[in-house]
Amino acid sequence: MGVHNDIGEDASASISRRSRARWIAFLALLFLAGVLNSYVGGLGWPYVSFSSNRLRILAGLIILSIPWLVFLLTVTSRLLKRGWTRVSVLTILVSIMLVTIPIGFFVLLLTFDNPVIRSVEMDGYQVTLYDLDCGVLCDFGVGVDQERILVPPIKLTQRLYVFDDAVSATVEILGKNHLRVTTLPFTDQYPNIRVRDFQIKPYFFF
Repeated sequence: MGVHNDIGEDASASISRRSRARWIAFLALLFLAGVLNSYVGGLGWPYVSFSSNRLRILAGLIILSIPWLVFLLTVTSRLLKRGWTRVSVLTILVSIMLVTIPIGFFVLLLTFDNPVIRSVEMDGYQVTLYDLDCGVLCDFGVGVDQERILVPPIKLTQRLYVFDDAVSATVEILGKNHLRVTTLPFTDQYPNIRVRDFQIKPYFFF
């Protein structure tokens, strides 16, 4: 009877380790996807976003919490039995966790819901002009974004251009996938009127 109990406990422990390993792998992939999404968005490539600022903050905090969950699962499991391997993995996780702390404060304090200046519907997507003024923390400007709703409230977004030192702009549709954005003056002494035409790819890449 004791032998059967030992076999059952070993099998249960093995299943538990496999389950935790799957969770760790899933969370690691989700974290990498979140980091890559932010990185490509910063480079001006299409990235996944949300129509609500609260959802964007929540998604950012969830991604930043993943290293902490992976650390907890690693510490409480027996996946890494070798001393140096375990210490190395935990050291890397702790380093990532320390980095997520200031980034988390940045997400909470400096993620702004930029006001929409104008938005025009195009062929299956929309182009939206945003007021990028966030007070003393950044320069003011007008962002031109191409947006396509995937599943509400999830959307695919690409920043097409930023007009620096601008507070408002108009948009004119010139043709299919072709429009013109004109910045408006914000002072009489410094009109700073600029015009830029955009030939847009409906599906971002083609």
